[in-house]
Amino acid sequence: SQAKAALILALKQLRPEDAFNLIAFSSGARQLFSESMPATDANIDNALDGIADLNAEGGTEMHYALSLALENQQPTEKVRQVVFITDGAVGNEAMLFDFIKNHLGQSRLFTVGIGSAPNSHFMTDAALLGKGTYTYIGNLSEVKREMTALFRRLESPLLTDIKIDFNGAPVQTYPEHIADLYAGEPLVVLLKAKDLDQDIVVRGATGTNHWTQKVRLKNGHAHEGIARLYARRKVAAIERSLYGLADATSWREKQKAIKSEIIATGLQYQIVTKHTSLVAVEQESTVPFGENLKPWAAPINLPAGWEYGLDQSGPDTDALSQDLYYEDAAIGDATLMRASKVFAHQEHVDSSAMSVADFSSAPATVAAVTESTDWCSRYPASFACVDEKTKKDQKGGASKTQTSPPSAMQIAMGQILPRTATPAQMLLIIGMLLLITAAVIRKKKLLKWR
Repeated sequence: SQAKAALILALKQLRPEDAFNLIAFSSGARQLFSESMPATDANIDNALDGIADLNAEGGTEMHYALSLALENQQPTEKVRQVVFITDGAVGNEAMLFDFIKNHLGQSRLFTVGIGSAPNSHFMTDAALLGKGTYTYIGNLSEVKREMTALFRRLESPLLTDIKIDFNGAPVQTYPEHIADLYAGEPLVVLLKAKDLDQDIVVRGATGTNHWTQKVRLKNGHAHEGIARLYARRKVAAIERSLYGLADATSWREKQKAIKSEIIATGLQYQIVTKHTSLVAVEQESTVPFGENLKPWAAPINLPAGWEYGLDQSGPDTDALSQDLYYEDAAIGDATLMRASKVFAHQEHVDSSAMSVADFSSAPATVAAVTESTDWCSRYPASFACVDEKTKKDQKGGASKTQTSPPSAMQIAMGQILPRTATPAQMLLIIGMLLLITAAVIRKKKLLKWR
């Protein structure tokens, strides 16, 4: 209901000179019009009727929707803005980030996360790569305020294609690619240079006209928090530098270098990162000397709308998704997506156009990704990889056993099947299995008594 309300409000904000299209996605994607249409009353009414017929189907396969939105862009003098609204989780972040980076073109991507726990990391970074902004809507009462504010920004792009000229001086700036400037928003760029007393020139475009502005840095206000803010932006940029390296043979080495650089930056500026932490040391121990610590399970509450026992894209599956995408340098985005389409539902984009070659090459592609890789040692909680050491020790055994690693089909299906925050499909499958089991047992009993 929140997503529908946001979409309806967005349509009502359109002006007659605007053009629009709607793309609905779940486990597949479909668009309302074959191309963007003028925002006439008839077209908007048609769109409202289409929204009324939308039902939550559980899947959040975003790649197909992004393909429809960003591919095959036609040249236009208008600012092409894509508003991406979702309340679902996503696990294949690496593939989506690469796709946005390589297919953004002249578009701008604005993400809107709805509900108790959208994937804020993905939505924020997707907006940064898309030169847009991320908007979070927690409940239905916030829809009107947040969507109205978003469309006010979209209606008033003041500067596009912004660049900063430092007169040839070597500087480090974050963000590296500056987003468009909208009415009422500041332009914030963090930089590090040896000489901060020189003038800089800000350049951009207003429609079809060029715009420049000289800015004096000398005698600017100093604040100790600026250095830490610079460090946080630098760390975020370092992490994003991994996107788009799927074809690089040195991806593993690059990942290690990125980790080392993040640690060095975190220690230098004393900030918390994914690899550095601030540790508080207690002067007096609260546990008697020599007494062993006693671990216990702490309850963790799930976000509203999530269900216990369902796959919510945990850290093991997210890490596996990223490594599955980057594992083999010879396999690029197009090849992986061809493999993905082999297992896609018929409603998926372009699935009806698959050739025999697509079907024959996809299993080999998945096998190539997983070949010569010990998944169980790297992802012990993924699929059927289980360490039996604890069970053996309890029974008095000393040997270690481990189930066989997942097959290529298991890994492919684990990444391709839609992730859902609703238990309807799972309960339906469980119910059917219980009915079949009951029928088999009943038949055996009847045969026994005959």
